[in-house]
Order: sequence, then structure tokens, then C-alpha cells
Amino acid sequence: MIEKLINDTRHAVRETLKKFSKPACACSFGLDSMVTLFFVREVIPDIPVIFVNSGTEYPEIYDYIKEIVPAWKINLIKIPSKHSFLWVTRRHGFPLHSRGTPYGYDRKYLPAHYCCLYLKKRPLEQFIRREKYDVVIDGMRSDESLMRRYTIRKYGVLHYHKGNRSFRYHAIAFWTRAQEEEAIQILKIPISKLYNNKMPGVIARSGCWCCTMNWKYKRNQYLQKFYPKLWKILMNKMGFAKFMITRKTGAEPTDEQTQNYIDRQPCFFDTP
Repeated sequence: MIEKLINDTRHAVRETLKKFSKPACACSFGLDSMVTLFFVREVIPDIPVIFVNSGTEYPEIYDYIKEIVPAWKINLIKIPSKHSFLWVTRRHGFPLHSRGTPYGYDRKYLPAHYCCLYLKKRPLEQFIRREKYDVVIDGMRSDESLMRRYTIRKYGVLHYHKGNRSFRYHAIAFWTRAQEEEAIQILKIPISKLYNNKMPGVIARSGCWCCTMNWKYKRNQYLQKFYPKLWKILMNKMGFAKFMITRKTGAEPTDEQTQNYIDRQPCFFDTP
């Protein structure tokens, strides 16, 4: 039952935090992060909450932060990304797949976890090391991806993170999305309006709106439907349309040809 899961999580968070003297919470302000933050703030209301601002979060997330931070009196610490998504793509290519090595990858695209490394992970790790937090709590869940499931089962819910030089604690590691949605109703946790964007086959998640990883899973349709202006920025200004046309046809299009695809054949971009 969800009530037992809530109580068990409360107990686990309380007992885990007793082991550390300088904790912090990493937060994206998505659903997973907010459920985690709810439990953590029950124990330490003024815990430092670290948000890495990539500059490419969904608009609803920024609106939500403006509302929830004063409402919950969150001790927010914003960290800017060192590089922009545009810098990453022009230097390394677009992220299309989740894994790969930073030295042996096909230069036509960048493995997505290295894009995340530039925008979020490295700034976060550097800040944690500098401030010497001894544990960082996050909302990572095992059923979000095979890689996260593997990572959690290999290293555990609480483990030492070499990059952070501190411990990492995944407080809701084995929760499901359905359990989260039920818990936010019981606990009355307000969440971002981002999750109102419903599309069959697509799970609304926080993160970079311009991420092109796993593009085939209706990412094109999702952006077109809910964020048409941002979709055009990705296609035109960021150059993803020209990249896709070149990749699929074998020939680089002119600016006019690219615009024709965007205006007349947007479904061309449904698959990479």
C-alpha cells in the first residue's frame, strides 16, 4: 500500500540523514525531485537545494520554481551551466544515443550522457566538491531507464560517488511513477504544469526541452504540439533540421530546402 511506502521512505530518509553532517539535495524541480524533497525537508527544512540551470529547462519548470521556492521557503542554490546546448552541438554534434565513449564516438553525434556531463553533471560535481557536502540526495529512480536500474542495483541506494567525493542517496530509487502520482495526491505536493502535457506514448519529464536523445519516441510531435516556438528554434537556429536532412538523405540541403522541409514536411523529422 502507498501509505506503507510513504512511511517506510520517511523512516529511511530520517535514519540516513542522521549519518551525515553536511547534506544537500540536488533538485530539477520535476516530479521525482519534488517527492524526494518533500521527505528530506520533513527532516531538514532548510537543507541546501541545488538546481543546475542549463538554460534549456521547459518553461513550466522556471515558472514553477518562481512559485514553489517562496511557498516552501526553499533554501535554493542556483548553479549555471558552464556551456550552452548550442556550444555542445556545434563542438560535438547532436546527442542521439544514450551511451558511448568520449573518445571513440561517431563525430556526427555526441552520446547524450556527455551532453548532460557538460550542461549539468560537471557543474554539480564541481560545486559539491568545493562546498564539501558529505551526502547529496536526489530523485533518481530505477524504472526511468535500464542504465539507472543497472547503476542503482550495482552501487546501491546509498553509495560513495567518486566525482562528488561524497555520498549519493537515491531516496525513492524503487518507487514507480504510479506510486509517485498517488503519493503527491495524499501528501498534497504541488507539481509543475509541465505534467499537464499529455500525449499517448510520451511520458512528460523535466529536463532539457531541446534534448534529441531517443528522438524516435515521439519527441518531434511532442515539441511541435506543446512548444511550437521552441521546436522552430531547435530546427532553425540550432540547426537540427539541416542535420537531420543531411543524415537521412546523404546530402546537405540549402537554407531554402531546409525551410521547405520545416514548413511542408514536419513529419520528416519524426525519426532520426
